[in-house]
Amino acid sequence: MRVLVAAATTRWSADAVRRGVGALEGATGDGGEVVLVYVLETPLLTRAYQRTNRSQYLGKGQHQTLVERLREEHRRLADERMEEARGIAAAASVELLERRCEGRYSEVVMAEQAAGRYDAVFVTRADRNLVSRLFFGSEVRRVLKQLNAPRIELVD
Repeated sequence: MRVLVAAATTRWSADAVRRGVGALEGATGDGGEVVLVYVLETPLLTRAYQRTNRSQYLGKGQHQTLVERLREEHRRLADERMEEARGIAAAASVELLERRCEGRYSEVVMAEQAAGRYDAVFVTRADRNLVSRLFFGSEVRRVLKQLNAPRIELVD
């Protein structure tokens, strides 16, 4: 059995890994693997920087420093979440394959799912409030509509 867990900096990433590991543990048959694809959405930070930089509200230098610190924090969170995932998998004696990708969450998840055959896919939603999701839509909902796997779960 192959399980895909698509995670990001959301608070639900560890739960998605736990569910993915649990799905593999509960499966009949020998072997299997959990593939953790951790998506760093740094292109979104770049786009936000480009859009807000025009206003020069903070001044060019401070603005760029702020965006760079956000990128660093994003990478630090990724390291923490991936270390936590390793611990969850090791405790369950489950093989965990890891990949860190940069890009839009929906595009990365769809490309990974298309490249490999998965029996189960676990995705997490972004830490955005309801109003934001209503106005701007949900990337995860778009992903869920296009995924092709016997078992697909949204972890939130």
